[in-house]
Amino acid sequence: MSLTPLNHDDSPSTIAAPNRRYGIQIAGVSILLPEGVSAELLHDMSIARMLLAPSYLRGVINLRGALLPVFDLAHLLGAAMPINTQYVLMLASTDQTLGLLVSGHPQAIHGLQRLESQPAPATLAPYVLSAWQEHDKTWLEIDLFSLFRDLANTPSN
Repeated sequence: MSLTPLNHDDSPSTIAAPNRRYGIQIAGVSILLPEGVSAELLHDMSIARMLLAPSYLRGVINLRGALLPVFDLAHLLGAAMPINTQYVLMLASTDQTLGLLVSGHPQAIHGLQRLESQPAPATLAPYVLSAWQEHDKTWLEIDLFSLFRDLANTPSN
């Protein structure tokens, strides 16, 4: 699935998002997939663990000859991912690629309205770009690439 770039401006909250976005739910948080990023849902991937890696870095997979880091955002948020329904969602921009453990397919979301406030778990709050409302559900647009880059650059204790 390929996503189209989002027009980032300071529009009022009544302005709607593009017609269709895609999102995933991880640990009770509804996350919009980044705009302008390629996404691919990978099945039956063998994840190789890495010694001494932080627990939220599940490991790496060999994807067409390249190593792809796979992150467990649910674990980072203090929740458990259902073991029997794990997929790897690959997100790729021109210069960055990462994998996220997800428990199902991304869902299409229509009719988003921008929110003024951005409620998010403390771990994600600095990386929230915007918040959107669809019916009674809040969707967060999160800079996942920066989140995991910053975690990688944080010295372990």
